[in-house]
Amino acid sequence: MKLNKDHYLSLFYIGLGVLILFFTSRITSLFTVATNDTGPKFFPTLCGIGIILCGIGKFLTSAKSNPKTFLPNKRDYIRLAGLWALLVVYVLSVKYLGYIFSSLVLMFVMTTLLADTKKLNVWHRILFAILMVALTYVLFSYVIKIPLPQGKWIKTLLKAIG
Repeated sequence: MKLNKDHYLSLFYIGLGVLILFFTSRITSLFTVATNDTGPKFFPTLCGIGIILCGIGKFLTSAKSNPKTFLPNKRDYIRLAGLWALLVVYVLSVKYLGYIFSSLVLMFVMTTLLADTKKLNVWHRILFAILMVALTYVLFSYVIKIPLPQGKWIKTLLKAIG
């Protein structure tokens, strides 16, 4: 089997996931973790396992594909700068607009930027944004019981309405 660029990238991801798991195992808690609490190792462990699984999946599927050579052009750098600017605006806006509104805008604009020349239906992007934000909101708020930011302006608006 001849290894291509995707194989090497996949091996890097697998190694990164293993490294994350190793360092996660060394985390010590400053407090006693309750039996039904996730504890400080939960998210890093979840991320490490996810990265390893993605690396394995990419390794297994990259043998079937011929990777295209990527030669970035000016448009790609502009899109990359736009993504970074979008993330900065998102981090700053969550405090005022809250998780739900900020994340809906983030997901819609990010899918638009990442689609590039592919013609993705606007309704598909809207539906994707709503589903992803709803899924993460339910997961954090109800399953693992971590409140997400409601936003100062949203709280003020809700007080004025109600």
